[in-house]
Amino acid sequence: MSAAVGLWVVNILFTHSMMETSADKKVGKKTLAEVLKRHPLQLAASALFNFTPYVILLIALLYSHLHLAFGAIFLVLPRSVALFYLLWQYCYHPDREFKRKWWYGPIEHWDAICEKHLEWFAIRWFLARNILQFASLCFIVCSLLQ
Repeated sequence: MSAAVGLWVVNILFTHSMMETSADKKVGKKTLAEVLKRHPLQLAASALFNFTPYVILLIALLYSHLHLAFGAIFLVLPRSVALFYLLWQYCYHPDREFKRKWWYGPIEHWDAICEKHLEWFAIRWFLARNILQFASLCFIVCSLLQ
């Protein structure tokens, strides 16, 4: 479980750096997203950080290292798919706008974000954060139930 949580933490940081590559490059900041440069490589890294936790947990479930209740973690998977899709759109159609969906989870100060025209950033970053939050809550509940 800790490897999955760690990868989702990295996912938050990578999602942020992926959307800030041009700004990071201007100031000489070397993030993994800036080093990878090309969108296909950035998206491959995003997929690795976003989806590998599910593979790890599936293997743990199949080999009975985790109680079957932990299968509930796959309820978070649609958020991971949505995040990857939104990052893909960011890479290839950066001007395309997306509406906030209720199932993305909480996004604090949404009105202020919209006033500053930062929805394009916030919707992806908060979604990455919410994946970790919901997965962690799922782990806690499953741990208490077992």
